[in-house]
Amino acid sequence: MRQQNSRTCLGIFLGIALLAAPASAQTLVQTFYVPNPEVQVRTWAQAIQTLAENEEMHSVISITVTADGTIIYYDQWENGFEAEIADPDNLYSATNLGGTQIWGDGVPANGSPPGYPGDLLDQGDVIVLEDDVPVPGGVRDPLALFFDGSDKFATTELLAVTRAAWPSTGVQAQLGGAVEVFSTDRWGSSYEAPVGDTGTPPAFEFVGLSIMAQEDGTFVAVDLDGDSVDDVALVLDEGESTLVGSPGVTDLLAGATVTSSIDVQVDLLTANESTNYEGRWYSLVPIADWTDLYFSPVASTVAGDLVHLYIYNPGAGPITVSVEQQSGCADVNVGAGAVVEAAIGVTTPLSAARLSSSGTLTNPGLDCLAGPTTGGIFFAVATIDRNETIHDWGFTLIPEASLTPSAVIGWAPGSTNLTENASPVWVTPTAATTIYSDFDGDPSTGPLTDPLGNKYDVAFAVGVLESVRIFDGGPGGPPCAGGDCDQTGMRVYTIDGTRITAAWGQDPAYSASSQPQQLDMGTTVLPFSSLVALKESSILDTNGNGGLDPGEAIAYSIRVRNTGLVPISPVDLLDTPDPNTTYRPSSTEIGGFPIADDTAGTPFPLDGSPNPGGYP
Repeated sequence: MRQQNSRTCLGIFLGIALLAAPASAQTLVQTFYVPNPEVQVRTWAQAIQTLAENEEMHSVISITVTADGTIIYYDQWENGFEAEIADPDNLYSATNLGGTQIWGDGVPANGSPPGYPGDLLDQGDVIVLEDDVPVPGGVRDPLALFFDGSDKFATTELLAVTRAAWPSTGVQAQLGGAVEVFSTDRWGSSYEAPVGDTGTPPAFEFVGLSIMAQEDGTFVAVDLDGDSVDDVALVLDEGESTLVGSPGVTDLLAGATVTSSIDVQVDLLTANESTNYEGRWYSLVPIADWTDLYFSPVASTVAGDLVHLYIYNPGAGPITVSVEQQSGCADVNVGAGAVVEAAIGVTTPLSAARLSSSGTLTNPGLDCLAGPTTGGIFFAVATIDRNETIHDWGFTLIPEASLTPSAVIGWAPGSTNLTENASPVWVTPTAATTIYSDFDGDPSTGPLTDPLGNKYDVAFAVGVLESVRIFDGGPGGPPCAGGDCDQTGMRVYTIDGTRITAAWGQDPAYSASSQPQQLDMGTTVLPFSSLVALKESSILDTNGNGGLDPGEAIAYSIRVRNTGLVPISPVDLLDTPDPNTTYRPSSTEIGGFPIADDTAGTPFPLDGSPNPGGYP
């Protein structure tokens, strides 16, 4: 089915051939588990700098809301997880402060997010949860609940989520890490580490894999050196996490694998040991989503603090990867199972990078030396300032096929006290276009109006392979002129369908050493899909016994909604019926308009056919 409107509902009836369980009337679209528990953050930080025995970890969980009327169910791990988070047995109340909270339903009695006493959440709202969390070695009250690693929350609308943490004293955010958080629908069961703790470069003297489960009884196996022999085997329960890799020991190499019986999320924590400052976090993408084409949005702005890309080839044979910049293109040969470093030079205007093993180029005028002779999937991560300890952060490159024309920024302050803006959002498009930026993420506010009627703050005409830095309030030291020094909640987008990729992190051109308010960290900004699809069901209980019996029917309703700023057309919807059911002919409708079956008798019209119901 091809559907062009931004909001529609499709209904079908399925007659029951065999007894089938009814579908849940679930309205949740995303579920998150907060990765990198504080005990793991402490282990990582200890590899960089000796911490006091009772040092607490400062925990940050940032949630950006992308649609009006969002409802979030927040379940803290300390008292066990709900069997059904949207129908909590242990509900928060005035007499049960440790219960599961429901945010955004307009009922403060069952919980309200910090900063929103009225308990209503709309597009552009940002919830920032911060706690100083004791870890083993310190003292933690077993009855105390914190907003911290391993917490779980689910939502009725799409969210952008960021996780950050650092020691609560000492150099603080200068020894911190941050990472974008994937919802469980983007987790996987097979991962590979793109770098290892060989000490080359020193940024990777320590490499650890943080692995978190979403279901009890998840079996996890880790091959530390990629020799096809599992070195670690364990079982994780819901929300439980383990850190594999040991500081001071070379034990986790590029090509290390993680396999699991149920999908897990995996983050990479890396460090230059005993440097007092230098560490980086990366979210890993499941191998099933790796590809042969990536874009890097972050440019080098200072000659001594370059962006370095680490290209990992998981294949059994060598590949050649073209690395394109505005100034030219170079072929990088990557052997089987090898990691190769490529530097991004300083150019004017600032240059992004495109990595491809497919033989195609974004700008044919920048022909590579020889062009790729072989193709193959690969993966890549980036470091900023891997030679020093001042501006150290990194990010994961997102496969080009996963990119969209929009990105919603999670946690992205310019500094811890918001008196200066040293950490912009970096954006590059896949082709020349205009990039729009709405600082507060609310399309109903802003000084300017785009051609589609959305309000925004600033627009940029961006050329091919050009990197744009976006600051809310301007870069550099105080004061922030006309802004709040905070990119959190910002939305960046195009209106012509051009895809973009983005990251948030410290800019060496506007930061310096011994500045405890500056954030030596950054994240990938995940593409915002904007499409939400919900499938619900109801039983047509003809015999009135309250159950589902053979011969009765289930009415399925699929709602497809565009929560973005730009119309999406066309939308292909593929729905596979339960094998224990049979489709009732001529029962499909779109928005109340009947949809004729195609000649093969399937529920929907043939792909590309006109809308039989004339639905607008």
